[in-house]
Amino acid sequence: MSGDVLVINAGSSSIKISLFGPGGADGPELEIAGMVEGIGTAPRAIIRRASKEVLIDQRWPNRDGPHDHDQTMAYIIRVLAERRAGWKPAGVGHRVVHGGVLYREPTVIDATVRANAQ
Repeated sequence: MSGDVLVINAGSSSIKISLFGPGGADGPELEIAGMVEGIGTAPRAIIRRASKEVLIDQRWPNRDGPHDHDQTMAYIIRVLAERRAGWKPAGVGHRVVHGGVLYREPTVIDATVRANAQ
């Protein structure tokens, strides 16, 4: 296990990712960020190191790339694993945009938050 945390922001036609390494005394550090947009139409993947070095810039203009979010996540995981031997994240987070009327700031989804959603 690497100690990395993968953060996902899935939209209706895109998936954005940020990969944070354990970092140092100041906490986790962004190592890789990217996105696949145009899922289901003409997808494009762009993934960069935190230094802005482009690792992937791939287009599938003829709809021969990932067709849905499942295929897109599989592609993203494969790309990350190919670039980091033995990579397995310590955790995965997903950005949830709408907190309703009870939550107006970042909130950990725990038992109380789940109970309030019912």
